[in-house]
Amino acid sequence: MTTKQRALHVIHGLPENATLNEILDRLRDLERESAMEPTPAPQGGSGQGAWDLLRSCTGAVEMPADWAAEHDHYLYGTPKRSSRS
Repeated sequence: MTTKQRALHVIHGLPENATLNEILDRLRDLERESAMEPTPAPQGGSGQGAWDLLRSCTGAVEMPADWAAEHDHYLYGTPKRSSRS
């Protein structure tokens, strides 16, 4: 059940004459209960470990040949080291 569905279920379970404060209190209780529940594991995962995932990303981005030496230039706009005297 989604969070929205759970909230609607809570609201529909309250009396017709419930005040806005009563509704908010019950929704806050629901929020606290939801925060304590463990996060479900992703469904249908690829079974890859973190290292396998990182390995698959290696070489996925084309960068200039001097990227490693000149990363300050490319990230922060500083003058290239090779152009400094």
